Amino acid sequence: MQDGPQIDQIIANIRTQLREGNWEQHLWSFLSSNEMRGIVQQLVELKETGNRFVPGIFDCMSPYSLCKSHLVRCIIITSLKSNAVATAGKNKVPMQPTTAVISSLLSTVAKKQPDPHNWSTEGVLQISTAMTSTLNGDHHYNIWSPWTAYIVNKVNDLYPSIPWVIIGKEAQKYYHLIRSPHKFCVQTWPYVDSMNAWEKVNMVLTAQEKKLVRWDNNHSPKKRPKRYR
Repeated sequence: MQDGPQIDQIIANIRTQLREGNWEQHLWSFLSSNEMRGIVQQLVELKETGNRFVPGIFDCMSPYSLCKSHLVRCIIITSLKSNAVATAGKNKVPMQPTTAVISSLLSTVAKKQPDPHNWSTEGVLQISTAMTSTLNGDHHYNIWSPWTAYIVNKVNDLYPSIPWVIIGKEAQKYYHLIRSPHKFCVQTWPYVDSMNAWEKVNMVLTAQEKKLVRWDNNHSPKKRPKRYR
């Protein structure tokens, strides 16, 4: 079993990375908790027993370092992800087109698929309900469930009326924890349908007099959408 000082060092490094996106100040309570130590302990034990996982402990925090906390204006919570070796390097942001389902979903945004990395600079925080997965094995929904629940409650407090996009069966389990009135579910089974989520988010932002999200990464919307009610 990994000893205390080594776990402390891993968490200290996570804190440093989260500080890049101004998230460490908001998450310090959980980062100091036994639940966080338990998450790190489980991941370390997986690695020590030869069960490699992706992305790495620090890479999985990338959405929080890429999307600055004071710039967030939309949240995506998703359970879609890949656990394949071939896509291991692309898992830093959950909505990368690493699976057929994610690629199909991104095609509902624009004919030329967008780069979800760029959504972070648009103020879109991507929350993954399984921030790591065993290579060619299980997604770590249970390992990360305390983190996910904490994050959802924290952003509820920080952004009470922000629009949310909820993608995937596991993500929908958090639907009733989200306090914002603006929650848009995306259908992924038996077929992919964005349910106009991208447009609805911008309708909400229009009503809130906030900058719209450029989902396609190429240009600003030609005209502002109607207000969402």
